[in-house]
Formats: sequence, C-alpha cells, structure tokens
Amino acid sequence: SSGIIIRVSGVRVPVPPPHPPFLKIAGMLCEGLPCARPTFPPLRDWVKDFGVSFPFAIVLRSIGVCGHSRGLMNRFELFKRLVQAVFVVLVLALASAEMALLFAPDDTVLAFADDETMIGRKSDNVTANFNARSHLPGPVVRAARFRANAGAWKELDGSSPRQVRRHFLMEVHARDLIRGANNLEVELRSLLGFRRRIHHPFQYRDDMPSFPIISDWATQAPEVQDGFWEVIRSEEFGYAIRPQIRDEGYDRFVLIAPPFKGSRRITVDLRFVEATDALHGFGILPFWGGHLDPAERFPRRGWEYGIAWYYAVRGGFGAEFSKKIGGEPHATDRIYRPFSPAPGEAFRIVVEALDLKGRKTIKLRVRSLPHGEFGEWIELLDVSGHLQSDRYAVGLVAHRAQVEFGRAIVERIDGGTHE
Repeated sequence: SSGIIIRVSGVRVPVPPPHPPFLKIAGMLCEGLPCARPTFPPLRDWVKDFGVSFPFAIVLRSIGVCGHSRGLMNRFELFKRLVQAVFVVLVLALASAEMALLFAPDDTVLAFADDETMIGRKSDNVTANFNARSHLPGPVVRAARFRANAGAWKELDGSSPRQVRRHFLMEVHARDLIRGANNLEVELRSLLGFRRRIHHPFQYRDDMPSFPIISDWATQAPEVQDGFWEVIRSEEFGYAIRPQIRDEGYDRFVLIAPPFKGSRRITVDLRFVEATDALHGFGILPFWGGHLDPAERFPRRGWEYGIAWYYAVRGGFGAEFSKKIGGEPHATDRIYRPFSPAPGEAFRIVVEALDLKGRKTIKLRVRSLPHGEFGEWIELLDVSGHLQSDRYAVGLVAHRAQVEFGRAIVERIDGGTHE
C-alpha cells in the first residue's frame, strides 16, 4: 500500500494508510518539497477521485500545503468550503447577470442620453453620435455592434479611450441617415453568447439653420458628440451645459453648429470648474472635421480639426491645427501663450476662424469675466495644410476637466455661401 512521510518538528514520521483525503492531497501537492515524499496517482486522477477542483489544487500548492494535524485538516476543509462558496456565488452572479441581459428593461440594458432624439445636419466625417450606458455588471457584456436603418453591422472596439465604464459610442455617417424618422439598433453579446437588441428611434433634419446660431441652453439641449452632458442652472450664465459629474474624461464635446463652408466667428462664455487630470483642456473647435478612420474601426480613431483652447500640457491658451488618419501618428501645428486659469474662474473666448481660398487661420482672444479686458490676438495659420475639407462643424470641448459653458454664438463673417 501507498504511504506518506511527513516532518513533525524536524523528525520524519511515516503515516500508514488509510489516509484522509486531504492528507493525500497535501502529499501530492507537496511533491518535490523537502517536507513530503508522496507516492500517489497523477494530478488528473486525484482531482477526479477527491472531488477537488483544479484551481483549488493550484491554490493549495501555491500556499505550500504540508503537514498532518487535525487543526490543519480543519483549516483545509474550511478553506475548501470557502473556495466552493465563492465559486457558487460567482456562478449565481453570472447567471443572474446573463438573465438580466435577456429580460431586464431596455433602459437598464442600455440607456441612451436624453438629448439624442433629434440630430442635426451631418456631412463627410462629422457623424451623428449616440452615447449610451449599460447598467448591467461590467464583465457580462463581451461585445457590441450597431447599425442604422437596417444597414450593415459595425463592431465596437471596447479598447477605445472614447468609451469607458460601460459606455457605448455609436457613430452613424450622413450616408446612412434619412430625413425624418430613423432607427439605431444595438446588439449586446454576453460572456455566454446570449444576445439582446435595443432599438433607439431618432429624427434627422438636414436643413441648414440660419445665422447667427445662438445656443443659450434655456430651451435646447446640446447635440453631443462624445460623453454625457447636462443642462444646469448657473449663477454666471443663467443656463449652462457641462459634462455630467464623474463623466469628465477624454474629449467630451458637443456641436453648436453643423458643418458649413466659409469663415466664422464664435463667442463663448465659460467657467473652468476643476481639472480631473493633469492633461486637461477646454475651449472651442471652430473647425471640426470629424474622426478620420479609413478602416472604419468604431469608435473611429483619427481626427481633423482646428482648435482654440486652454491646454495644461502647453501651459496656456492657444490654437492648433491637427490631422490624424486612423491609427497613424498625428501631425500638429500649434501656438500658445502662457496662462494659468484658476478653478472657478470664468472667461469669454472670441474666435475668428477664417477660410480664405482654402487656407485656414485661427485667431482668438480671451478676457476674464465679468470685467476683464481682452488680451492681444493669438493667431495661427494652417501652413502645413492639415485641413483640406470645405465644410466644418463648430463644437465645444472639455478634455479631462469639469467646465460649464454658457451662451454660445456662431456667426458667419464673410459674404460667401454657407452650404
């Protein structure tokens, strides 16, 4: 018959059979250690014979199971039962979450932002964006895809910095939209392969609004591109918009004018509340050309823009022209003037974004509110020709910061067509 030799206070003691199951397991797990010399079947046999899961066996080996005493055996038994209880709890939790994916109300499975039922004019890479949260446990949803108006399915990339914490971001091109009623369909897939489809109806209007375009937020909601935003009452501005608390993150921004041709002037009042990261910024996108990704990876990775903003990395207010195609490195021209805004400080930013025969220029100046004076113009010419499109939207951006945006005005400053 088989036997086990263990050490007790430094003395080798043979233990005759029959052996308690956990003593056998202990001997097997201690194979190769100086405290035991087991002679038992291979791992696959004792896992089967003694009803111990393979992960549990590995845990026992990792903690150096060795010895033979009633107290130690009791601890082994307690540990085994604890592991089994944890396993049962995890299985029940997973099963409950899987059932929630199948049977929970739509707004629990996927809740869309309230303001994403009316979408304004889009073109080229300036897409209709839909942000939604899942209230299911995070690990349950393994993958997601979407389509508009029964078109082709598009897979979402869960590793994108543009969607985090059960946040799903769907982007629909203008070519996939129809005037009037539209339908966005999102399919979530679970760890066990279950599927749930959610439908989100919305309206699309492709007419161009008349200028000036004034957003005072008293009677309108922002058209969100990235993140979750809300309208609030503000002491400085009456009404304002901001990223939702605890949703400040990577490139939270909204549109305040659809894509159009020509030069434009933008005037915005804002209040910098606080930074949520050292790499924060806030300001205006007077030329927003959308996300450029020929591979059609969603959310898309590239961009084309001219921006006028404060950026902590550069230590001041300034302007940039930048272009990035898909996963390629970006190319950027910039100019900044040193400035350090204090949390709670309010500003008025005026930007003149000029498009003269295809050459783009950004001019901006800033003053503190309520009674500060404007500084000198900061001016940047797109000498590298990053911006080649003829239609650009206008947006507001809060990058890893909490910012309240008050009244915003977009004006045309040339006599040319705006279509």
